[in-house]
Amino acid sequence: MGEKLFHDPQLSSDGTVVCASCHIVALGGDDGLVKSLGVAGAEGDVNPPSVLNVSLNARQFWNGRARDLREQLQGPIHNPIEMNSNWDLVAERLRSNQDYVKAFADAFNAGITQKNIEDALLSYERTMVTPNSDFDAFIQGDELAFTEPELKGFESFNDLGCVSCHQGANLGGNLYQRLGLFHDYFADKEQIHESDYGLYLVTGDEKDRYKFRVPGLRNVAQTAPYFHDGTSPTLHDAVSKMAYYQLGVSLDVNTVENIVAFLKTLSTEPLNVADSSHQEHGSEAQHDDVHDQEHHQMDEIPPKEHEHEEHHDHARQTQPMKPNLYASHRHMPAENE
Repeated sequence: MGEKLFHDPQLSSDGTVVCASCHIVALGGDDGLVKSLGVAGAEGDVNPPSVLNVSLNARQFWNGRARDLREQLQGPIHNPIEMNSNWDLVAERLRSNQDYVKAFADAFNAGITQKNIEDALLSYERTMVTPNSDFDAFIQGDELAFTEPELKGFESFNDLGCVSCHQGANLGGNLYQRLGLFHDYFADKEQIHESDYGLYLVTGDEKDRYKFRVPGLRNVAQTAPYFHDGTSPTLHDAVSKMAYYQLGVSLDVNTVENIVAFLKTLSTEPLNVADSSHQEHGSEAQHDDVHDQEHHQMDEIPPKEHEHEEHHDHARQTQPMKPNLYASHRHMPAENE
């Protein structure tokens, strides 16, 4: 049922936008646009992040303003340039559909309510995990899972210090970082917009300006264009820019190629997503209180930048990386509340 809702235009005010408009599950979890289009063709202000593995992130949205997936759901529904809707309108529409009435009655004691609509969507979003990549096989001990370029790229990824931010189960998504540690990314932009301010928009603390939630890298090869502003059109370009702005190094062509080869090992086969517009409503387990599982009760520590120099001691490795670097842990710094 959550999958059907994810693809249902009744969630938007004018019936033209679905969650999957911006987050195409079978194509990497985003829409391939620099900025997504909402109701009446309105353009969003940031590049849409992938919905795949979203439950592994410690915070949601580029600026981390949502603590969990339930809080994140409120954004697109109410945003006037996305779905421009509200839960009362959505519930009213769903109650006029007898298929939905029956499906919700089968799944929830209270039937169609805001919380139960949210729970259905959240249940579906939590299924969007992609753990069976070549990278996962390598980490679990299969040394033949990587080709030579992929192994070299993995070694460079660790030796350069990329792993200091892109770690954990989603290889990112669990800390904030300033964009432009060694070179000023925003000084090189033609124009700065409010959406470039990142975490500052949440905390109002000047030291959080230009900080963003580090994106997870799973399936990253399928989610061009890159960065919060969508200004990097290819993975090669993104790798080169990250090395320059975040690490202060200019990478040669071969190193970039190898890192890109490694990043492609984080992809999996597309999720098998049925055409929800023709899908039968299945009976779901009855839950009146589906608890969020995003674990936002993380250690509350102030936002902190990671200095690149601290991570030069990563030894070149030809054996599988110790799993704890990519374990399912969350360490997102809290905002100054």
